[in-house]
Amino acid sequence: IKYKEFKEKYADNYDYVDYATGRNYPTSYNGYEVLTHRDIPNLRELPENILIIGGGVVATEYASIFSDFGCNVVLYTRSKILKEIKDKDIRDYLIRKVINFKIINDKEELEKLLKDESYTKILAIGGKGVFETDEYLRVMNKERTYACGDCVINKGGNTPISRMEGRVVAQNIYNEINNKPLIKPNYDLIPKTIRLSLTISY
Repeated sequence: IKYKEFKEKYADNYDYVDYATGRNYPTSYNGYEVLTHRDIPNLRELPENILIIGGGVVATEYASIFSDFGCNVVLYTRSKILKEIKDKDIRDYLIRKVINFKIINDKEELEKLLKDESYTKILAIGGKGVFETDEYLRVMNKERTYACGDCVINKGGNTPISRMEGRVVAQNIYNEINNKPLIKPNYDLIPKTIRLSLTISY
């Protein structure tokens, strides 16, 4: 393992390169400074009030964890929370019995909380991939270069997906070296887990 910044020119030193560097995340939302996942471990004390922006797995886990720690947590979601869970009865049960924080989707209420300096703001949406790949996860217009996980535009998404893509990249590099056909990632059976006070997998 080499701990230094990887520069394009270093690619000449290797037979293959695989990028697995994650997304680029904004540090502001609607003009307001926000924290991202990189900032949370550096918090020196527990915020009393937290606004979390996002309605996916990561946002929901953050909200649940901080709420368990005793913070007053408000989660803003642009649509419905945990929309990937299609079963209405399960979603209703989670919202009624498991979720221990306030959920809003009103833009005016969001704007008030963004202006409120007593709230620590955490962004848990968005982020942009860096590399465009073909169906075999080869980076477009680059030879012997692959990418997997969140750094791929419109790919990645959670740890099981990224790990699966990483295995596909490793297999494809092996196949390429040995003149075998390349394989495509299969997204059909990807487990997802949300760590709330009751852990949910689907």
